[in-house]
Order: sequence, then structure tokens, then C-alpha cells
Amino acid sequence: LLLTGALGIASMQASALIDDTHLTKAVHSDIRLEKDIARDVNRKPANIMAFSNVKEGQTIVDMIAGGGYYSELFSLAVGETGTVYTHMSRADEARTALFTNMKTLSDFNLADFTGQADLIFTALNYHDTVNSDKFDRPAMMANIKAHLKEDGVFVIIDHAAAAGSGISDTNTLHRIDKDYVINEVVSAGFVLDGESVDLESEKDDHTLKVFDPSMRGMTDRFVLRFKVAK
Repeated sequence: LLLTGALGIASMQASALIDDTHLTKAVHSDIRLEKDIARDVNRKPANIMAFSNVKEGQTIVDMIAGGGYYSELFSLAVGETGTVYTHMSRADEARTALFTNMKTLSDFNLADFTGQADLIFTALNYHDTVNSDKFDRPAMMANIKAHLKEDGVFVIIDHAAAAGSGISDTNTLHRIDKDYVINEVVSAGFVLDGESVDLESEKDDHTLKVFDPSMRGMTDRFVLRFKVAK
């Protein structure tokens, strides 16, 4: 599998640092769901996992994991010696049983995660932390910071809002301003370590709700990688 798409410098550097054989196997696993495979063309999972420094044997937390698209990929990529903690909403016990290295978290603020992670990851849901009373955002950020390994990374993917819009579109369009996210995470004690352009789209003018049929799955998305500030 070739890592295709427009790769930014940070993304290319991350991809070059690792052997991506395990990522290739994960993406092409025959136990993946067809509906997830259909999303690959717009989500570029091999590129995203490479950018996130995913390796075999790691501990990964997939926050607000929804249907488990990334959780399952992470589980396959880290292998039997790794562990994936997830907020995945799928309730299919037979399917969940296929991923023996996957454990369930129930607290969205990570109060029930007591380990140390190589990667804490959230895709297309950071804006929801602004909208929902399930989140104690200062506590959530403190827990992320406390439970990352020394060389661990925090990766955020989300739907881009218009530049300068802050959090004004988080509830209406389900988008958030990239610079707002960067400033907030940095203020919480992180440094921006890299940015991938893999999921950017010039066709998205940031005015439509992300669920609009003409835009769903094809939004302009930012991909940010952070480390804990020293």
C-alpha cells in the first residue's frame, strides 16, 4: 500500500520514521467492515496512523470513538502485544470479541483510564466537547496530559470551521476553528508537534453542516499532533 495524498512536511516525516507494514496489514484486514473500508478513500487511514506514530505493541486511547472505525484499525495495527482503550459505541458483542486487545472506557473525561498511553486520539468529535455537558474540559485536558507517556502524542482530527470563527459553529455546523483548537490545547500545556494536510479539501467553503449530503465524508478536516510541553 502506498501512502497516497498530499502529505505535509510533518506527515511525511512521521511516515518516514516507522515501518508501515503493520499499518498496511491493518488497513487490508479481512475482518474490517465493508462500510468502514468504503470510508478509507476519504479518511486515508494509513496516512493518519503513520502521522500519529502508530506502532505495534503500543497503548492507544481512542476518545469519543463513535462506531469504532479508528478503534478497530488501531487494534489491528498494535497487535496482540498492544492495547486499545475506546469509547466505541458499537454494542455487537460478537464483533467486539474479535478484538481481544480492546478495552472499553466509559468516562469521556478519561477519569477511568489509569495507564500511560503512546497515543490519545480523537477524530471528528473535539467540537462536541464544547457542546455536551458530559465533558469537564479542563479535567479532560489534564487527564490527557497526565496519561501520555513522555514521548506520547495527542492527535485531533476535526471538521474545519471558517478561520476566526472560534467555537461559534460547533453546535450548528459541527465545525470548529483550527486556530482555536491549537490555542486551547497549547494553553493546556501542550506544544504543536505536527500538522498533516491529508484531509484538507478546497471544495469545502465551511458554510454547510457536516451532515449535509453534498458534504458528508468530504469536509475540510485539520489533523493536529501535540506533545506535552517540557
